[in-house]
Amino acid sequence: MTVELAGAFWVLPLAGAMLVISTICVMWRLLAGPSGPDRAVAIDAMTLIGVAGVGVIALVRGQAMLLDVAIVLAIVSF
Repeated sequence: MTVELAGAFWVLPLAGAMLVISTICVMWRLLAGPSGPDRAVAIDAMTLIGVAGVGVIALVRGQAMLLDVAIVLAIVSF
């Protein structure tokens, strides 16, 4: 199954860059968080960024099978 994404040549790299920036911000919160709840929220955010990252990779490679990985990761992280 092939799906053409409008503007994929600039949307997907932009989404990947935004995920990298988000990961850096969340890692800072994870390492410098003043309390335990801050770190727990950061770990939850990292799993959500991982799900989004797998989704972007699935779109870049055109492999729908990777979406199953994203779904399983979302279920396990919940």
